Formats: sequence, structure tokens, C-alpha cells
Amino acid sequence: MKRAIVFCPSRHGVDALERNLSRQGIKVEKIHGRLTQSTRMRIIREFNDGDCNILIASAVAARGLDIKGITH
Repeated sequence: MKRAIVFCPSRHGVDALERNLSRQGIKVEKIHGRLTQSTRMRIIREFNDGDCNILIASAVAARGLDIKGITH
């Protein structure tokens, strides 16, 4: 299974890209600083579990992430 993290420079960019891809039927999750810590942890857990293959992240929110098996 291929998995990717797409970095955006702002939370607005993260929201816009997530919205656009979701409208096209692509299963994605997003993470940025305006989400609660519990929401961010749930999203990371779902991404690690393979519930989605694309994670869209702001650079600030993605700092310190250690996710294995990222191909792109």
C-alpha cells in the first residue's frame, strides 16, 4: 500500500486541498494546528492503520511526526 504526506504552507491550504480531493472521491485526512490534540492523534492513528493513504499536513502540525512506510 502506498502512502503519502502532502505538506502545505498554511492551514488554509491544508483545508482547501483536503476539500478538493475529498470532492473528487479521494480518501484523505488533514492535520493542522487548529485541530485539537485528540483529533490530531485520532487522524494519525487512522493514517497509521491504513484507513486513508494520503495525509495533508501543515508544516507546523507535522513537526515531530514519526510515521513508518511513507512512500511519497
